[in-house]
Amino acid sequence: MRNVILWLHIGAAGTWLGANMFQLVGGPLVRKAGAATESAWLRAVVDLSKRLYPPAAILALLTGIELVRRGAWSYGDVFVMIGITMVVFGAVVGSALIGPWSTRLIEAIDTGGESASLRNRLNGITILETALVLFTIYAMVAKLGA
Repeated sequence: MRNVILWLHIGAAGTWLGANMFQLVGGPLVRKAGAATESAWLRAVVDLSKRLYPPAAILALLTGIELVRRGAWSYGDVFVMIGITMVVFGAVVGSALIGPWSTRLIEAIDTGGESASLRNRLNGITILETALVLFTIYAMVAKLGA
């Protein structure tokens, strides 16, 4: 059973990381296709922030809790605290920044308004969050502080 839980945990983390990477690579590509395409892309990103990320984060959290419960680790282990912190950070950043900034960027693109500053902030926070997800995955694999 532990292997199934670990498999689900890794799948949830992979979903989160893969969606982030797809956004980072896909965003610049769709921007080249024009405003209408970029606006549609961002609408999909906003939809993903509501439909894909929350289940992936919840699954990562619940399976992580179960792995700690079944394993030789504790909630005081550094890698466990990093994982829990990342789920909380991702939820806050996604709901407070990425979602609203994406919505404002859609409005700016659709109305022909200034979008470069918003796009840069959105890209920057997505890069930061992706780097933190990668670090969290490393912390899990290396069992930092265990």
